Amino acid sequence: MTYQSDPFQPQTDNAAPEPWPSQPAAAADVAAPPQPAYTAPAAEGFATAGWSRPDAKNWMGITALVTSLLGFSIVGIVFGHLGRSAVRKGEASNPGMALAGLIIGYIFLILGVIVTIAYFALFAAVISDPTLIEGATTA
Repeated sequence: MTYQSDPFQPQTDNAAPEPWPSQPAAAADVAAPPQPAYTAPAAEGFATAGWSRPDAKNWMGITALVTSLLGFSIVGIVFGHLGRSAVRKGEASNPGMALAGLIIGYIFLILGVIVTIAYFALFAAVISDPTLIEGATTA
């Protein structure tokens, strides 16, 4: 095997180039194993007409629980009811989160109402009798 001194110059002889020594010779007598039939992968995340994934509206139950825990009880109650409705229709698969969001939302709403009533009752008592505050002076 001879090599040219300048690899960018065309070869002068018409002989086919020799294969690299590390290349194996082509084995024509070895048959390749048959390839399996091609099947298209399932289209994840794409809904067809009239069909939806059973967890397509799980975000409603999650939103109900998170917003109720953050103190936005009205939002949690609304999304809790929407999430429970989606579970009944088969569009969601997390009835526990929606129910937990509803329960926590209602508890926080009731506590908020009680605290608000107590605040205004205390405010009204202080305005009507200023001696309730220690050290208050009357003029």
